[in-house]
Amino acid sequence: MDWLASRERFMGGMPPDPLAIPGRIEAEDFIVDSGLKTESHNDQGGSQGIGPIHSGDHVDYSVDVAAAVTYEVQVRYSSNTQGGTLTFLADDEVVW
Repeated sequence: MDWLASRERFMGGMPPDPLAIPGRIEAEDFIVDSGLKTESHNDQGGSQGIGPIHSGDHVDYSVDVAAAVTYEVQVRYSSNTQGGTLTFLADDEVVW
């Protein structure tokens, strides 16, 4: 990953409070990204998404995990091409 290309989403000051797990984390809740933009969706709730995603792009989230237990992760995504990999890391280690 090209960490030098990363940019902070928040402008100066302190980063936002970590997001609670368990809880719902929206794609646009990232604090740092590389190569991505938020985009509006016309789906229920008028949520946002991130994209387009290319090889090497990434987003970072600040989270506060309530307990060291196994959590279920549900991901909603779309693509206009085949292929690609979605990877979750915690402390720079692949967890999914």
